[in-house]
Amino acid sequence: MAEEIGAAGLPSESRSQDRVALTFGVKDVARTVKDLKKKGAQFITPVIDHPDWGVRTIFLRDPDGNLLQLESEMKKEEWTEKLRKEAALYKGDA
Repeated sequence: MAEEIGAAGLPSESRSQDRVALTFGVKDVARTVKDLKKKGAQFITPVIDHPDWGVRTIFLRDPDGNLLQLESEMKKEEWTEKLRKEAALYKGDA
């Protein structure tokens, strides 16, 4: 997470290094971003696809400066082949 928000180079004990991040699952990150931008939200990253995790994410801060992550599941066709195989093992589909 620190790499994605540009904080990877900060010492772990730095006052500006986030100690907590809240992650919220949303149905559609792109739609949620559009709605929140209309309300004045400012994002610190673009929408980022993680096909190796199967999720799409974006980061922002709340008015108190807390780090927030929004994420939604990507379509399974967009996942990496490795993730699809791992998911099948856990579901007993292999």
